[in-house]
Amino acid sequence: MLVIIEVLVTVASQFLSTILISDFMDSSFISSNNLTEVGIFRPLGFTEAAWWRVPPASSWTFGELAESFSQGPNFHDTGHTYRAFIPFQDEAQRTSLRSFQGPAEVMDQRVVCVSPSFVDLRLNSTFPPRLFGQMTLGNESYPILQDMETQGPINFTCALPFPSKNTTYGMSSLCYPLLALTSNIQLEDPLVNINPDDRIPLYSGYNNPLASPMLIVLDILDGVAMMARNLENITTPYRVTNIHKDGPWSIIMNGSNTAALRVSSCFTNLVAKTFTVDMASSWQNWEPRLSWDRNSNSFDTESVRRQLGASLTPDSLNHRGVLALNSRSEWEDFDMGFNAIENDFNEFDTYFHFTTTFLNLLPTPQQALTPPDFPRANQGILLSEANTADTSTADRSYTDIFKDVLHDTNSPALALQALITRGTQAAYYENLMREDPITSALTAFSSTALIPARWDGFVAGVSIIVAHFIILALITVLFVVYTRNSMIGNSWQAVAQVVSEDMLPVLDQACMEKDGELTGRPVVPTTQRRTETRQSTSKLFNEEAKDSNSTSLGVTKEVMASKTVDAAIAELLSTFNELNSHVVEELSEEPSPLEFMRFVARNTPFVVRGGASSWKACQEWNSAYLLKALKDQTVNVAVTPYGNADAPTQHPDYNFSVFAKPHYEDQPFDTFLEYVVRHETDPNFPQDAEVRYAQTQNDNLRDEYMALYSDVQKDIPFARIALDKAPDAVNLWIGNSKSVTAMHKDNYENIYVQVLGRKHFVLFPALCYPFVNEKPLRPATYIRTEDGLVLQMDDNDEPVPFPTWDPDRPSENTTPFSQYAQPLRVTLNPGDMLYLPAMWYHKVSQSCTEEDEGFVLAVNYWYDMEFSGPLFPTSAFIRDISLANTSQTTQGSDVDK
Repeated sequence: MLVIIEVLVTVASQFLSTILISDFMDSSFISSNNLTEVGIFRPLGFTEAAWWRVPPASSWTFGELAESFSQGPNFHDTGHTYRAFIPFQDEAQRTSLRSFQGPAEVMDQRVVCVSPSFVDLRLNSTFPPRLFGQMTLGNESYPILQDMETQGPINFTCALPFPSKNTTYGMSSLCYPLLALTSNIQLEDPLVNINPDDRIPLYSGYNNPLASPMLIVLDILDGVAMMARNLENITTPYRVTNIHKDGPWSIIMNGSNTAALRVSSCFTNLVAKTFTVDMASSWQNWEPRLSWDRNSNSFDTESVRRQLGASLTPDSLNHRGVLALNSRSEWEDFDMGFNAIENDFNEFDTYFHFTTTFLNLLPTPQQALTPPDFPRANQGILLSEANTADTSTADRSYTDIFKDVLHDTNSPALALQALITRGTQAAYYENLMREDPITSALTAFSSTALIPARWDGFVAGVSIIVAHFIILALITVLFVVYTRNSMIGNSWQAVAQVVSEDMLPVLDQACMEKDGELTGRPVVPTTQRRTETRQSTSKLFNEEAKDSNSTSLGVTKEVMASKTVDAAIAELLSTFNELNSHVVEELSEEPSPLEFMRFVARNTPFVVRGGASSWKACQEWNSAYLLKALKDQTVNVAVTPYGNADAPTQHPDYNFSVFAKPHYEDQPFDTFLEYVVRHETDPNFPQDAEVRYAQTQNDNLRDEYMALYSDVQKDIPFARIALDKAPDAVNLWIGNSKSVTAMHKDNYENIYVQVLGRKHFVLFPALCYPFVNEKPLRPATYIRTEDGLVLQMDDNDEPVPFPTWDPDRPSENTTPFSQYAQPLRVTLNPGDMLYLPAMWYHKVSQSCTEEDEGFVLAVNYWYDMEFSGPLFPTSAFIRDISLANTSQTTQGSDVDK
């Protein structure tokens, strides 16, 4: 036992360095604080960038200090949301930034939305659609809005997207009405307090920069209801008299008292200022990318919305991947080198930069299509999946973020805040790369390196060393206590063990004798002992032969011949096991035709991991796709009670096994697939339910499944070129984990492609026939009766030769050679491609995971094998020898009895 333990410890010690390296992992660490040059945001002159038409270049991270979201009877308030722009153009710097102390541009992106009241409100449902009239806000009291009582009626004409279909999702617009320069509505506690007596830029045609800009959010609830008059060919606008309020929304009803759209008035401050701030993060920052969702035909905005905190209950800053901004009371004004108020404003300054880029550049929607006598719309943009030809329609990246936030939160304040963040970030980083003024900031970045991250390997290594020394000490003690002193004058005990075979009998009989005691002991040469052994065996055989008649003598010779064949077969199987790998070789890409031909020549399987992952079938096939493609299609289905199609099965009425064939019937594809999925996933599905499997092996992908044929390759190029032939058949297989294919072999070169689910193969080469225990089984077929599926014997009584040994039950139905079985097991994942050589025995089971939707689907290509050459006749010879040997062994057993 100590020797075994010491050998194991010694072997383990050979991997000591590997064990120690296992403690090393890619880990992040924070570097020390260093001074880094950063750009200072300064005015650059008037810009004409249409931010709403160009998708944002990134999902820039930022520093944030925010209050909680709040709501009242008629308003939504995001609370103060101070966000600092990180002054680095490089994404790697932004995402790895852990600490920042220096100048940064800060905005309060707080948004307050209230439900407005209207005077003389009219809705035009012809193209271009408009909502216009007067809006009043003074009737309500909102502590968060100052100087509300001085605000008079606001004239507005807002454009609406033209609904191309009846929808309640993704049809919105943003409207920026022109207010009087005396309008002074302001959010409480603004970030920058500007004295009205200071010189400030008053842009002709624009609103008072001292007031909080008002944006009107319009969202269509029912396209048909809104366009009802247009459908009735009534082209004049109609007066809206039925309005009710719902939180921050005013709901507009059409003439039939159906909710057509909703409106909310939102206020925000877009003034920005450069402060010296501190930002910090204890986790890697995150800049997620928008990805396109083919199923919904829109961007998947979930990760972007999580980063922006566009939720009624946002995640923590670490989980969102943004930095924490220090308290506002700790900020310090940064000296920009000029007076932002007293300078001459021939160009806009940094305070009002975002007011100009985000609001004042907004276009007039549908301007080119507006008739001369029709009201001109206020500035704004259309947030719509349709109407994309209009230059005022925002890019889908903005539209999808806005509509998803609005859908999930029902809050115009959060949706508009997300839009403001992305729009102002786009303007900031567009100008940042052109900044000349620079200064220094104290920064710390995270870096990734391979460092020790745990103690497991170290503890294991020390344990191996300690165990080695303990065993060594224990062996030393045992040697000293129990070993006899025979070293001096008794050297033969050491020398004889390395001399020759002739000393073995001496060692067996005299292992404890001394040199003197061995004097005169004869050493019989090996050749002489072998001759004596053969003579003794021959004599024994002759004596036994005298006691037997001539018949029994002949049988005995056959039995001895059978034993010789057994030894030869055992040597064949052992040699194959020694010379060949016991795992299936894995390739990272498809082989060339020459490489493939080498595998064919060796009759050896391989698997290409991800070899078919680029196929359309592997990328798009799912239950919805299949049901659509095979709508109204009838398919042939194999039905069995236990998933045992074409398998050895104990007949319930007889005391023998039969070759059980399935019951075949045609079923609508949607019925078949629904049954297979429910059988796999529904825990309440009957345990004794029949098993259904689409397994017709008649080139079905180019027949009943022809609608799917264009989604896969017509053939396998490397196989077609190497074998110089097209596939004989291309088959589709659909089932679930209830179906198992019994071990068998096919006379085809098989290329097997997994599309959905997993397949588990157990493989044996063709020469392993001696241990599969092939037996002639009488055929029987399942038939459907009133009592369910019944196994009925076939009229054709010709037996079917079929393996009865199961590699997953190796102790049952064995042969003397089953002990030599060394199965090759391989699992195919979606996108994998397996080459299964001709005449290889294989058993196949299958399984599903959650993403597989409860069914397994695969495609295989059968290429007819080459019968010339040694493979087929050699396999047939081994089969014949095994069958004949089994027959002789049986006869010998009968004679012995």
